[in-house]
Amino acid sequence: MNEPITTIDPRYSDPNAVATPWEETCRVLETAELFWLSTGRADGRPHATPVVAVWTRLMLPTGF
Repeated sequence: MNEPITTIDPRYSDPNAVATPWEETCRVLETAELFWLSTGRADGRPHATPVVAVWTRLMLPTGF
């Protein structure tokens, strides 16, 4: 499987920012104990909740 190419959207980043390498991103996801699921409520307010999950390559099974 090809690894994703990491890029930064310059509209939302510091001009000197660099993209995080995919290898480092995977390491962080593999060692995480909680993930944050963020959605928007019907009235437009944000909602975030912690979710217990396991990162397995390019999937995030949560048990739902």
